Amino acid sequence: MGGLKLASPPLFKGSSFVSGLSAFVFVMAFATGCGSGTSAAPVVPAPNPNTTWVPVGNTGMTGNVYIISSPNGNLFAASNSGGGFARSSDHGMTWSPFNNGSPSTCHWGMGISDQGELISGSLSNMSVAGCFNITPYMLVLPGNSNTWTVAPIPQPPAPQMAFLISVGVAKGNVIAAGSGGLYYSTDHGYHYQQPQTTPAPGSCGEKLSLATQPDGTIYVETAVCGPYYSKDGGVSWTALGTPPGVKRPTDNTNFTAPNGFLLASWNSWGIFCYGPQSAPNGTWSSCSAGHDNRVGIMEGGWATNVAKTKIFAANGGFGDGVWLSTDNGMSWSAFNTGLPPDPHTRFGGADVRAITMDNSGFLYAILNSGPVYKTATPQ
Repeated sequence: MGGLKLASPPLFKGSSFVSGLSAFVFVMAFATGCGSGTSAAPVVPAPNPNTTWVPVGNTGMTGNVYIISSPNGNLFAASNSGGGFARSSDHGMTWSPFNNGSPSTCHWGMGISDQGELISGSLSNMSVAGCFNITPYMLVLPGNSNTWTVAPIPQPPAPQMAFLISVGVAKGNVIAAGSGGLYYSTDHGYHYQQPQTTPAPGSCGEKLSLATQPDGTIYVETAVCGPYYSKDGGVSWTALGTPPGVKRPTDNTNFTAPNGFLLASWNSWGIFCYGPQSAPNGTWSSCSAGHDNRVGIMEGGWATNVAKTKIFAANGGFGDGVWLSTDNGMSWSAFNTGLPPDPHTRFGGADVRAITMDNSGFLYAILNSGPVYKTATPQ
């Protein structure tokens, strides 16, 4: 599986993610061994009513793309192809470059700090000119204004963060997870430190998505060692253990459901819930009914609505579109009307790479190489 090579274990490929030096889809989907799922009959759920997507604009970006909404209503996009950032102030209709203050145009994932400020990081990419062997750094957008501020992270011998995957907030700290790196900040994302306890930042492979339960317990998936949790804002971490039946720890993403449960997705193994108590006192249960378990949920592929009654999930890169749950992840249905099928993907559906929800409840989806779609009504 060829692909866009990074300076640390994962590699980007057009449609899937594999741990180690193979191919990476985007933090969202992770497909080690996903090829084995091709023999399984596809799940064909009933379409969800009131599900209409409409095209609104195009970022003009190529490669694996990401989208996020800031608290002031602006949309931001980034790609792994060295295109920097783009911003839209008119609900995704028009986009303009947005790189003031950033040392390079090599970025990808984004998140929101405890102060509501946008956070991103560097991308080290061996296949893109100017993005190879760049000094790792994080970024914060003060007041979500017009200029990025560089936030330093520990340099070698600490492992380099080849790209930012996820941002979480717990116990007043900002936690950043990336390829080879796990960091926490006690000053809202302007400076970072590495945890001094397990998992050692470089020993467990990629650090995938972050999710925080209501009591401040935060979880991270590690591609080699499985999920870990922290009770002290990311300063120290403890192994959690995988659900029964999950035979490998790789390729997991997670999210907190409206009822406070942790939802975790493993490629080819399904979606699992952890709760009702936080770690170490919760228990795992399956919550995959109706969902196509040939692929996992992608990082950047979760969003809840403003009423906290719906969960949306995207399986981008595989052509599996968007899914909806209205019962805290216990069951799922397709949410794809209006999204264009893509015959070049593994399953032929919409190639949604990331989704986000703005402060008015509209859901946005960014497709491979930059087209942006929006729900016709708030969700």
